[in-house]
Amino acid sequence: MRSSPQEGKTLADPIELYDTGEHRVRELETIEPDRVRLYVCGISVSGPPHVGHGRSYVIFDVLRRVLEHAGYEVDHVQNFTDVEHAIMKRAEKRGLEPLAYAEQMIEAYFDAMDRIAIKRADRFPRVTDYIDDIIDATRTLEDHECAYEIDDGVAFRICDVEGFGTLLGKVPADAVVHEVPEEQWNGRETPFDFIVWRNTDDLGVTWKTSFGEGRPGWHTECAVMANDLLGETIDIHGGGADLVFPHHECERAIARCLSDGEFANYWVHNGLVTLDEEKMSKSLRNSVPLSGAIDDHGPAQVRLAYLSEDYRETMEWNDARLADADERVQALHDALQEAAEGTPAGAAAELRDEAIGALRSNLDFPAALEALDTVGQQHTDAPGARQALIEVLDVLGLAELEPFASEVGSDDP
Repeated sequence: MRSSPQEGKTLADPIELYDTGEHRVRELETIEPDRVRLYVCGISVSGPPHVGHGRSYVIFDVLRRVLEHAGYEVDHVQNFTDVEHAIMKRAEKRGLEPLAYAEQMIEAYFDAMDRIAIKRADRFPRVTDYIDDIIDATRTLEDHECAYEIDDGVAFRICDVEGFGTLLGKVPADAVVHEVPEEQWNGRETPFDFIVWRNTDDLGVTWKTSFGEGRPGWHTECAVMANDLLGETIDIHGGGADLVFPHHECERAIARCLSDGEFANYWVHNGLVTLDEEKMSKSLRNSVPLSGAIDDHGPAQVRLAYLSEDYRETMEWNDARLADADERVQALHDALQEAAEGTPAGAAAELRDEAIGALRSNLDFPAALEALDTVGQQHTDAPGARQALIEVLDVLGLAELEPFASEVGSDDP
């Protein structure tokens, strides 16, 4: 059994997720009864993916697998930001055209994510494919008086948007005033207004418009791509906790002005990865390349390390965590080799249901792994223990990684 609905489970059984928009765990109710529209913010391809990126995409990969296991069809969209100043600067250093460099980094992304069994999204829109749509959307924002032109481009008027600050849980002034010092207002009506189109002629990759020559703002890009591919309202919008503000807050405001409705019914955010208790990021130059971590520790070990922490909590990346993951991988592999065949029953079925239930309950990774460990440590002789282990490993995305893949492959038709 691979990625099929759990025996006895139906779409009527709840899946719960913490919704940043309402700041509470909510039962999932989808727009369509058997389909989930999922948009996950992708990376800016200014460099290869690092360990922090890997965690985010493993988490949303497991969410997708949980939804598919429950019987949902998941329409999964994830973008690439393939044009921005950092990309152009790094391309220039390497003597490459910006889009050629971006293409290399997109391939580096796929190479790394494929190695840790992250299912590819159904569609990967790129900003450069949506420039005309983004320009049209910017004009629409102006027509709706949600945006106005300044010397630097086009700014968004947040005072006209109801609920700005909802995701952050603060009123607009508290949410953004510290982000924009007065000397940087640059013609904006208030310090809270953000740029939706930036006029610039640096490094050459720009587009001419009626409001100036430049490039789109980050927040406009995702709003336009998500609305085009998934509709005006999507079920789940995901990303890292660092995107809550300003990106998702601003993206939500733009989408509401474009469609006059709610952009996403659920906002799901994962915790960040730290190194020596400092956020891992390319800008801080403390990032660990994901491909290097996989080379050093193994794909299953890296993926399992991500699953060892509550998905909303900050995770410290260190050798101890990876050593624990390696030990667990070996123990689960040993258990799989010893486990009894057959249809899960008794303790094996109960613990399988407990693990799947934990994942359906706001992606409780630690509880799911504990149930999996219990099968491996105490109940390998229970009828169907092998199939129970395989089913949970599959939903966790581990079954297709070595050392599990060779064992599981023998069970495939």
